[in-house]
Amino acid sequence: MQYIHRNRRIAALFGLLFVWFICHTTVIACSKPDEGNGEEEAKDERPAVVTTVARHMTFEQERTYIGNIEAVKQVNVMSLVSDRITEFPWQDGDLVQKGDRLITIRHELSKSGLAQIKAQLRSIDFQIKVAKREMARAEKMYADHVISEQQFMQAKDAVNSLNLQKSQISAMKRQRNIGMQNSFINAPITGIVANKRVEVGDLSAPGVPLCTLLDLTRLKVTLNIPEAEAAKLKEGQEMTLVFSAYPTAPIAAKISRILPYVNISTRTNIVEAEFDNVALDDKGNYRYKPGMYASAHIIINRIDDAIVLPQQALLLTPELIKLNKPGQEWRKVFILSDGKAIERRIRIGIREGENVQILEGIGPSETVIIRGQHSLNNGEEVRNIKTQKIALSTDPPPAEATAQANIEKSAQANTEKSAQANAEKNTQAEKNAKTSTKENAKPNLKK
Repeated sequence: MQYIHRNRRIAALFGLLFVWFICHTTVIACSKPDEGNGEEEAKDERPAVVTTVARHMTFEQERTYIGNIEAVKQVNVMSLVSDRITEFPWQDGDLVQKGDRLITIRHELSKSGLAQIKAQLRSIDFQIKVAKREMARAEKMYADHVISEQQFMQAKDAVNSLNLQKSQISAMKRQRNIGMQNSFINAPITGIVANKRVEVGDLSAPGVPLCTLLDLTRLKVTLNIPEAEAAKLKEGQEMTLVFSAYPTAPIAAKISRILPYVNISTRTNIVEAEFDNVALDDKGNYRYKPGMYASAHIIINRIDDAIVLPQQALLLTPELIKLNKPGQEWRKVFILSDGKAIERRIRIGIREGENVQILEGIGPSETVIIRGQHSLNNGEEVRNIKTQKIALSTDPPPAEATAQANIEKSAQANTEKSAQANAEKNTQAEKNAKTSTKENAKPNLKK
């Protein structure tokens, strides 16, 4: 029986060794084809390149400028008379309606002077009445040859003199009335009180602003745009305004005015664009406020159905530098055709971001080398390892692309973890098999 037990243990030991040998042989056999592929790839000495496909797309040149926000209607309220302010009940931020009394300036002197002038007018009217009666009597006496012509003319001149005095006093009365009216300042527009500079008791002076009224229903942005780009804009053209306070709520504006001159010191053209404000309530509160700054995104050029390539595909040689001139800019690219890099001369147009417009030399759907082309020769065979897509404005934004990249990275990490876990599991299985073999072998050695 002991002999039979010993034979069985020996058989089990040889069986385990046989299984281990078969597994090891299978692993080696499976790894040989991969090593063969690596050798084949190592033997492929063709230059590796990355390509893209030229495509039709709407090509837009967009520029971004920073501008200040102002009210389209804003009035500096000033006084035409110099006197002390007696009433100014409004504060900064208060909403006033057109015609509301804003400021009252002391007008006692104007009022008393006006009363005096009215008394003078009553007196002069009485004097004119008496003088006209004397003139009528003198005219009758002159007709009867009782008085001389000189005496009659004196009576007539007296009436004319009094009429002139009345005209002067009437003019003074009108002036006093204007002074009385200027003592009461009413709101010329409906708006918000801003920049209040005086209080009750201060002295007003002609030409000095007392406050400012802002109509917030319609605002404008003022931009300083380089002269070369301002020439491509026109009135009525739309732009998009983005405010730092409301980055997720852009608003459209239209160019209302392009000044017909350029700032000689900055070589920029002032461009104004207007837009309607967004009311928050009926108390004069609005979303956008004068004094804010906004980023204005303007499309200065738009080309429909343009052929576009990435700028990294372009090459510049000394020969092409000699050919370049204003309006004609030449570059060189390599086309991938039948596995070969074919040199092609192209004429380019406007640039925007990483892309450039192709005016001549390439048609749509042609495959162009964008990486690895600097050391190529015309007609050289190449190995295309990747084809990239030209980025368009409709492609996912960077945030989405980042999220997608994170997902792919996470998936790759999970795959690596799974492979590592499987490797550890196989290693542990091998250790267990070896341990079992040793334990089975010890009794046999003792016997």
